[in-house]
Amino acid sequence: MDTTQKTVTKKKKTRVFETYISKVLKQVSPNNGITSNSKQQLNSVLCILSKLIVNKVVSLTEIAKKKTISEKEVKNALFILLPVQLAKNAVTEGLKAINTFENENNMKGISRQEKAGIIFPPAQLEKFLRNFGYSKFMVTSNAPICLAGAIEYLTVEIIENASNCANDNKRVRITIRDLEVGVRNHNEMNM
Repeated sequence: MDTTQKTVTKKKKTRVFETYISKVLKQVSPNNGITSNSKQQLNSVLCILSKLIVNKVVSLTEIAKKKTISEKEVKNALFILLPVQLAKNAVTEGLKAINTFENENNMKGISRQEKAGIIFPPAQLEKFLRNFGYSKFMVTSNAPICLAGAIEYLTVEIIENASNCANDNKRVRITIRDLEVGVRNHNEMNM
């Protein structure tokens, strides 16, 4: 083998939420599928949305001169960034996940997402809250669960509208166009 040849390793792209998007789709609309491009687009949207929420959470924590990010900051960030009804529903789902988690807290050997009764993993959203290891803030155990519940609710809303749009056009698989039209047809999400 020639020593001058270098093996090129392809860096794996981050697909933080893609597997969970499929699981949410099967829960919301078991008859529909989603194209891989649509899944990647929705993953990108959810990553950007998570970063926006986390940036607001961090700024609220700094304003309050606190050293720990809690679910209170997550709730307030959702109320600031999202339209009224969407924020109320997202916060409700986040709090519901926290309540379920706290009720199941005595069970050992079960993941946080299973204890909270949600599909999106709090560990992934905790990485966002911790700024992938570069944050100076501590994070409570409930903050990522609240954020995961809220992001999952937003995903459900988007997928529900997109699957309705796909069904209206007599298609089974959700395309990028269905995602776009689904969001545009939802008044608060369009904002």
